[in-house]
Amino acid sequence: SPFTLLLGVCLSDCVNPGSGNFAVHPGAHWTLQEAVREQVAIGGEAFSNEGINDKKPDLGPPVQLMMQAGDCVVAHQKL
Repeated sequence: SPFTLLLGVCLSDCVNPGSGNFAVHPGAHWTLQEAVREQVAIGGEAFSNEGINDKKPDLGPPVQLMMQAGDCVVAHQKL
């Protein structure tokens, strides 16, 4: 992965869905763990930028975070 941590700082209020909210898929790391390990073992590209998107698992709808200006999100790249 090209980064270790992602730091998102909310510059304006995003207190309603669909207002530019940062979105997450809680628990998706459990869903993806085996698929990623398999791709790494075979040298596959399903999870690379060059990979074919239709091979990526469906994680369902994202959860939009409701944040106010000045709030921040720290996300580890393996999650």
